[in-house]
Amino acid sequence: LYPNDCRELLIRQYGPGTTLSAEHLRPASAMQMLQRLSRNLRQLHTSNDAPLAALIDAERVMQLGPAQVGDYLARASLYRQLDCPHAERFDLEHALLLTEDPVQRLALGERLGSLLSMSRSIH
Repeated sequence: LYPNDCRELLIRQYGPGTTLSAEHLRPASAMQMLQRLSRNLRQLHTSNDAPLAALIDAERVMQLGPAQVGDYLARASLYRQLDCPHAERFDLEHALLLTEDPVQRLALGERLGSLLSMSRSIH
């Protein structure tokens, strides 16, 4: 791809305010590529209503390298589908520690609060 092609893809994915930088063109390591492929597979399995298969890919993402906030949130959602509230809480807490977005912090706090109140009402 030429730089203009990359710029167009970036704008299509993240919106018109995004600018292409040298960081975007940095080569990816083999582990980063595997992590990216695993994220794509996780998304495909999630889209096809296969949460157990998606969870396997979510675990692989975590094992291959540093996890991002979105990785913890994706796995937490899978745990919610699979009715595993303790594992869901663990991932939500990790996402809360990693995020710097105040809106996301608030939403995660509310989600954790509702999760804790649900587990108390069941037991």
